[in-house]
Amino acid sequence: MVFGSGEQRADSLYEEQRARVARIYREAAADYDQVGPAFYAANGERLVARVGVAAGEQVLDAGCGRGACVLPAAEAGGRVVGVDLSPEMVGLTRVAAERRGLTSVAVKVGDAQAPEFPEGTFDVVLSGFVLRLLPDPAAALRSYARVLKSGGRFGATIYASTFGAEWEPVRALLESFMAPATTRPPVVELDPAERLAELMSDAGFGEVNVEDEPFDIWLAGPDEWWHYMWASGYRGMMDRIPADRREEARRVACEAADALRAADGRLLLPQTVRYALGVRGVA
Repeated sequence: MVFGSGEQRADSLYEEQRARVARIYREAAADYDQVGPAFYAANGERLVARVGVAAGEQVLDAGCGRGACVLPAAEAGGRVVGVDLSPEMVGLTRVAAERRGLTSVAVKVGDAQAPEFPEGTFDVVLSGFVLRLLPDPAAALRSYARVLKSGGRFGATIYASTFGAEWEPVRALLESFMAPATTRPPVVELDPAERLAELMSDAGFGEVNVEDEPFDIWLAGPDEWWHYMWASGYRGMMDRIPADRREEARRVACEAADALRAADGRLLLPQTVRYALGVRGVA
């Protein structure tokens, strides 16, 4: 296929972003969701419950990570396929499923934006905290509608807000150490909630419902907070701190975070999770 220069550039940016995400989550895999409360696992369980995965249903988890949605969907009786760009995440999800005795799980390396399955394959498609990582979330939503059966259900979570007003000085300190972003932002915005609902409708989903829900992350103190930042989706932001400045950034940021301790000595990192549900229109 012959591309014009604009198309070549867009394709190059897409590949650059895919490569960066794959690298970051490869490096994060061993500790991912293993520090502090299991944020992704908890919200994966909630998403599966909201979508209502039933026994025998064919389920796709696009961007499965360490199995936050795969495992509860399989435990609900679904026949689950998980895809992720990171071979390390795929391997850890496979091990977790085997340890739980879940035989209806298949995981493989794949692109969460453009899952390669025939049209109408799945009863349910899940996307846990992935849409903001993708170069083109609107294209991803169209892909998910395509691989769903008529009347199939889609459920996604994204961050609606992170940190809180009291954390802004700490965030500013972190950003002062960061190199400029090297990848472009998504080609479409997912905020506010109404915009995400509009994108889902445009992709072919009906009965769209988008709701925000608070989720408090309590951490033992600044040291655990710093570790959490590298063992979660925040790693994409933290990765922009040059390696030779990370120890200084850790010291300065942890000193600032220390002032935010609650009376019991812990740190509260407030989050807001956006849940988005929809049903593929009947053909």
